[in-house]
Amino acid sequence: MTHSCRVGCDIIVKKRSVKFNMIKSRCGIVCEPQKCKEAYGLDCTGCPNICKPPWGESCPVKDCCEKRGYDHCGQCPEIPCDILKEFAYDKEHGDNGERIENCRKWAESEE
Repeated sequence: MTHSCRVGCDIIVKKRSVKFNMIKSRCGIVCEPQKCKEAYGLDCTGCPNICKPPWGESCPVKDCCEKRGYDHCGQCPEIPCDILKEFAYDKEHGDNGERIENCRKWAESEE
């Protein structure tokens, strides 16, 4: 299945039993649309639904998940990889591993 995001690129999306209304990111962050609107001035629908993050040209976590065909990092047997750990434990923007645990919970709920 091919999904065209609102900025015009195509993303290959595999149909899975994942409930996308609960998953807002590839890395495990549960995004808050209002904060995204305040910070970036746009209505973000979560990284599974956009081509690039509002904060930059690309996201290595998003790129890795999509390249491997995963909906989120919890589906990857390498969790937590170095890329995800770098994001989760970043001194300025990290969450001390909360997003890693979210990914694990999402994966468990899919079993």
